[in-house]
Amino acid sequence: MVFDASITVSFLPVIMFLVIWEGVRRFLLRRTPSLKPTDTRRLVIFSDCVMAIAITLVAAQLELPELKFGKSTVEVITGSAVGHLSSILLIYLVAFLNIGIHWMSHYHMFRSIKRSNAVLAVLNFAFLLCITLLFLPTSASIQYDTVFASRFYYIAQTITASLLVLMWIYAIQKHRLLDESADSARIRRTTGRLVRNLLIFAALAVLAFVVSTPIDILAYFYVYLLVEFVAFAIRRIQRRLERRKLSVAGKGK
Repeated sequence: MVFDASITVSFLPVIMFLVIWEGVRRFLLRRTPSLKPTDTRRLVIFSDCVMAIAITLVAAQLELPELKFGKSTVEVITGSAVGHLSSILLIYLVAFLNIGIHWMSHYHMFRSIKRSNAVLAVLNFAFLLCITLLFLPTSASIQYDTVFASRFYYIAQTITASLLVLMWIYAIQKHRLLDESADSARIRRTTGRLVRNLLIFAALAVLAFVVSTPIDILAYFYVYLLVEFVAFAIRRIQRRLERRKLSVAGKGK
């Protein structure tokens, strides 16, 4: 088990309360006309602000060794102090890239999503909750470098990526919340980007439970760059083939 049993049990009453409350709410409001979807401006602005604050809070962890009274700079800036500062800097860079990748996925989603409702807002709020907590598994994985920390990190990332996929799937069903001008090609590209990101995190999370050694926190970025390069090369080849077909068809006419 990833989490301690006492932690899991403590969350069960909260989850049960939320499930019962949602059931009662739906029963009482079953005859009430549903609210029409609204635009996504407030939701997008709020999301951008939360992710910006999350990055700022990670940057706030960076600090130089404290220069105490009566000690020189040489006595304070030791090898261990520099090593600790380097680990904190690595945590910041990794957390910054993680939030940046999730923000890019969120950005591409809301280029097509132009309407919002309560369900989308709740899913987005859960996604932002995961974003603000990403510093914890990132810090634990770098500072402790244990199998538990590695599993914690990749499970947290998988949950965060899966919430984006859930939001997207909910929005594209019957074009429920999509822009009327959103074409199928853009929808396929966004779906592929979100699913690729989720599958990479999920595969590394499964691998973290299979192997007995911690997985490097940078493994995701290596796989991500490789997958994106392959996807880019495939798109370029497909475009060239389409252009060649069009040129051949034009010459035939």
